[in-house]
Amino acid sequence: FFSSFASAVGDVAYIYKKSYKIDQNIISAFQEVGLSVDTIQENAITSSTLTPYRIIFVNDELFSNPNKIPVNSKASIVSNFYHAEVWGLTDAEGVSQLAASHPLNVLKDNRIMQVYTQATESVGGPAIAYYFLDKQNKAPALDSIALTESSESGADYGDVIAYANPGDKLFSGRTQTAEMCFFGIVESDYWTQAAKQMFKECISQVASE
Repeated sequence: FFSSFASAVGDVAYIYKKSYKIDQNIISAFQEVGLSVDTIQENAITSSTLTPYRIIFVNDELFSNPNKIPVNSKASIVSNFYHAEVWGLTDAEGVSQLAASHPLNVLKDNRIMQVYTQATESVGGPAIAYYFLDKQNKAPALDSIALTESSESGADYGDVIAYANPGDKLFSGRTQTAEMCFFGIVESDYWTQAAKQMFKECISQVASE
């Protein structure tokens, strides 16, 4: 399936604000499925800058003007904590995050799947978290793909991976007119093979149109 992408030029626009935040693991994942990637700084975006690209990837940064990033009208992968309300994915509560004392899992296709290789960055160091769209806060039209692992009480919290499809009505008066994937497993240095495969499935989803 992915081999059909290889002939395209300038396939992915990777949107970033600060160059040191660019995630080379993400770029490599796109390249592994035959997609070329151009990194484009937020300040360089104009009304026509992103027109040639098939997909945009939105980095996990606090952008100055998120309304300039057309995630609702162009095939997009969103791995961003800060602007989900602006793009209509959530209400004012925004994106949530989860960490644990063990490597995090998700529930996908009725299977528990480990997505990080370790729980903390180092012994006694910061926990490795993922983002999710709380089921109380997310736009109802979003399709759940991978859920947070269950708590000790058995409750699950929301979507670590979710898809929006053309025609979906989102919050903030937004209507999705292209495929979108919200991908909350953002700490790519600690991805398991399962997590990497899930990211490639996101690519497949948004590139399918």
